[in-house]
Amino acid sequence: HDRMLWRRSILATECAGDVEKLHQEYPLTDDEAFVSTGKNVFKIDMLRAVYAPMVPEVGKLITRPNGRIEFLPDPDGPLKVYRRPAQDRRWGQYLIGGDPAFGGVAGDYSCAQIFNRQSWEQCAVFRARLDAASLCEEMVKLGKWYNDAMLAPEANKGGGAAVAVLKTRGYQNIYIHQSPGNIKGMLATNYGWVTNPQTKSEAVGNLQKALYDAAQPISQQRTL
Repeated sequence: HDRMLWRRSILATECAGDVEKLHQEYPLTDDEAFVSTGKNVFKIDMLRAVYAPMVPEVGKLITRPNGRIEFLPDPDGPLKVYRRPAQDRRWGQYLIGGDPAFGGVAGDYSCAQIFNRQSWEQCAVFRARLDAASLCEEMVKLGKWYNDAMLAPEANKGGGAAVAVLKTRGYQNIYIHQSPGNIKGMLATNYGWVTNPQTKSEAVGNLQKALYDAAQPISQQRTL
């Protein structure tokens, strides 16, 4: 009882009624202790509403002599799979975004995220110290395994080499970004995703909207 009164007093006096700040400064659990500080792009309560922790399968993808891509369990593998590819093999069901590292094998990690384009569910994560070209080799395997998923490597700086690898491997489903061109009335088309202030704003805005929609109760979604 005394602790409850104390927390209510701290909430009112030191945290100005902000429950998230109370959790941040005076956590009761590990989850509360890791509340992000500062101004968040995404609301914490909405993130919690759509977050469903799962234990992934850990391993790597290998290519058999017949060209078939298979998942090989490996506790030290770079691939974490939360949801395997759907068996119905619907084309375009998955999207794979790639972020090549510019420091090579001794620098930062290169990463790829695999999403279901209909549900926005995170299906898998790839993370390894690879150069851009090698990351795209892995993305091709991931794309084939995930039912010919759309591949969208970041094309900034060294990412251009990554896009070139995809083309030379003959992979057909590559994301193409369209933007106003230098000639009036014409659109410029670029393979891969180029991150700049405009595209970052677009991406964050779309993700905020998707998060908001997913966090709403089903009954409320039907009335929107």
